Amino acid sequence: MKKQFILLASCVLLTQANAQNHEDVFRYSLYNFQGTPRTMATAGAWGAVGADLSSASINPAGIALYRRNEAMAAVSFNSYATDTKYGTDNIQTHDYRLGFNIPNFGFVLNQTNRYMGRDAKQGLISYQFAFGMNRLADFQQNITFAGNVKNTSVSDYFAQLANGRDSSNFGSSDYDNTLYALARRMNLIYNVKDAKTYSSIQNLQHDTDYTMLQSQNMNYRGRMYEWYISGGLNLSNKIYLGGSFIIQDVNYSSVTNYQESLTKSSVVDNIYQSGSFTSNLSTKGSGFGGRIGMIIRPNDYFRVGFSYQTPVILNLKDVYSNSLSAVANNGTLYAQPSIKRDDYFEYRITTPGRIGLQTALILPQLGLLSFDYDLVDYSTGRLSADGSSQQYILTKNLDVSRKYQQAANYRVGLELKADYMKLRAGYAYMGSPYNSSEVSEENGCRYLYSAGLGFALDEQASFDFGLNYITGKNYYKTYETNALSASTQFNRIVFAIGTSIKF
Repeated sequence: MKKQFILLASCVLLTQANAQNHEDVFRYSLYNFQGTPRTMATAGAWGAVGADLSSASINPAGIALYRRNEAMAAVSFNSYATDTKYGTDNIQTHDYRLGFNIPNFGFVLNQTNRYMGRDAKQGLISYQFAFGMNRLADFQQNITFAGNVKNTSVSDYFAQLANGRDSSNFGSSDYDNTLYALARRMNLIYNVKDAKTYSSIQNLQHDTDYTMLQSQNMNYRGRMYEWYISGGLNLSNKIYLGGSFIIQDVNYSSVTNYQESLTKSSVVDNIYQSGSFTSNLSTKGSGFGGRIGMIIRPNDYFRVGFSYQTPVILNLKDVYSNSLSAVANNGTLYAQPSIKRDDYFEYRITTPGRIGLQTALILPQLGLLSFDYDLVDYSTGRLSADGSSQQYILTKNLDVSRKYQQAANYRVGLELKADYMKLRAGYAYMGSPYNSSEVSEENGCRYLYSAGLGFALDEQASFDFGLNYITGKNYYKTYETNALSASTQFNRIVFAIGTSIKF
């Protein structure tokens, strides 16, 4: 009988390659909002300041603080570096990704009411209309890790996936991208007792003391845009109201390459020697939601704001393919499927709503100091799909509730005026989205440091520069039955240049 085997992939991608899980919900719920270079330079703490097109995606009441028409656009450059440790020997690897994108563009039109030949002072002072795009998330990154692990193989995971499923169907081409079926075809897992109970090749060989050298490379690409149509109302220069109708556009892809090789075994002439796995995934879709806000301005020096974003329902389509290969102890190479093909799955994700509170201290001749707070309960995100996958979806939604929690984010920004130039700086603490039983607050949070400059050439044109440095940790499991996780320290640098024209 042919003896064949396979490899491993990240917990995130191994399961995503042919099924949706909690990681999908989290990916499209976690915003890495850039905004305009001006708001970037103040760490995004702009909710109560307003008069910036980033307001549409923070607190749309800020649109109502415009007094003139404006058009703006920006470009940005990104560097994403990772240092990852994995395995019993904590081998450290480094990887990076460079990129270029358009973080935002848009325009706002202002109409000021007149009374007795002058701008109105009471009632409806002005109203605004804005349209544009803000980049909510950037998925561009490369991650590589490698290390030795003991007494664990991905075939154990495939045996767990296959349990309860009838192996008599696994030969059908309908299963060409189903990992547990491919594993059974290659005899990486075997039937025991009956056609619905399985065990891994390592267990069947009674290998109780073995070491695998595992390595994995993950390349992520894509972005999430938010297109907005916003309106604002200025009431007596004291109360500002705003709302945004938002359309979020998702384009995400990943390629995972995994290799493992047996370096130590308690079984003489162990059949399995090495294996590799490649998973390709592409996700596209869109969804809609809304955002409302209010800013109260009791005097010229102080503002306080409130905002709420509704959950967003994303309609998504995954296109995926998998391939496995393995080398036996006689040097023979085996691979599945014989002919590669793409399969697809359509589903929905409802991302959590968001609540924001903002304040700003405005000193007209000196500058401003701002503070933003927002609250997101990631455990409320949900998967849904039509058809026969309801039980699976229910299980994964329970994972979302169990693995994630409510997270608070804090941002503070400073802007100082110096003639025609403005100096900016900011700091943000983004609380851990993970349940403390999964990842500690210390290891799950992220930090953002920002700086920037603004130049007003005249009353019509200005240029802004913004710099963000974001650091934190991520964790990756090769597969769910593996007790070890790869720990990644990431550093992301974003530099943006923008211009605005008032008319």
